[in-house]
Amino acid sequence: LLAERDYLFSRAALRPGLLHGQDSPRQAILDWCAGRSLSEIRAGWRHIALPLVDAAISDAEQAAAIGAMPTLRPPASSSQPVSVILCTRDKGHLTRQLCRRLLADPAVGEMVIVSNGTANPYALQTLADLAAGPRVTVLRRDEPFNFSRLCNAGVREARLMGPLLFINDDITPVSDDWLQALSSHLQAAETGAVGPLLLYPDERVQHAGMYLRRLGGAGHLLRFARLPQDDYLGLAASTREVAAVTGAALLVRRVDFEAVGGFDEALAISLQDVDLCLKLRRLGRRNIFELRAVRLHMESASLKGMLAAPAVARRRHEDH
Repeated sequence: LLAERDYLFSRAALRPGLLHGQDSPRQAILDWCAGRSLSEIRAGWRHIALPLVDAAISDAEQAAAIGAMPTLRPPASSSQPVSVILCTRDKGHLTRQLCRRLLADPAVGEMVIVSNGTANPYALQTLADLAAGPRVTVLRRDEPFNFSRLCNAGVREARLMGPLLFINDDITPVSDDWLQALSSHLQAAETGAVGPLLLYPDERVQHAGMYLRRLGGAGHLLRFARLPQDDYLGLAASTREVAAVTGAALLVRRVDFEAVGGFDEALAISLQDVDLCLKLRRLGRRNIFELRAVRLHMESASLKGMLAAPAVARRRHEDH
């Protein structure tokens, strides 16, 4: 974010050499960014996931501070075919719509659909129709719901060794080039997980990156905000590094995913995405929010029926 927006208002920790001969830390930042690629800039910055200071900032100060920053050179698109991992249960219409759009994308090399206890006749027919395609594998896992275990099983079934796209069946595409926008970041060796901008059907923000709370837990930046009027400091207008991205739509290299042991199966319902992203950070990777990739997300549409079951609700509470 610092590479694209001056949201620190000259509050930053810089190496002393950068300040030599400069009138202000902000000018030092501008001069240092000028002419460098996004990868070079990220190599020089260190993002601290936990907040160190809480500060009240006036609207006037915010408006004065957000200005034009150096134009960054976007990375080239990744050429490796993507393996899509999708878990579903009894969502025939949603699954059919999403999978048809994904399979029409030339960046998708294969799709593994993990069916968890599907019994609805239309949903079963949808899975049978999709499985007839040469790039689709349907894996049946009729067992107690554990999102982490199901996704890990889907990865083991995948044949390709390129990027993995984990995606929920309750997501609908908005931008046509969203997958290319995500995969372009994998050209940089330091990239870990990449996530898109997710909007609710009423176009409020559901996901624009995740942060770690100072007193524990994780949250979604700008959740329920209406854009552009409810944006804060350009957070929804800048591709930037974040602590974590949501597993509802998450792209990661397979080699990195396997290096950290995949999703933690002790986290059955939630927070496995945050856990994965923090492990990637320990590998020296950076997790990226990509605003050019936009999708609608009917959050928890796939889970609402299951969450009514006391055992599933209890397990979700245990994850937190």
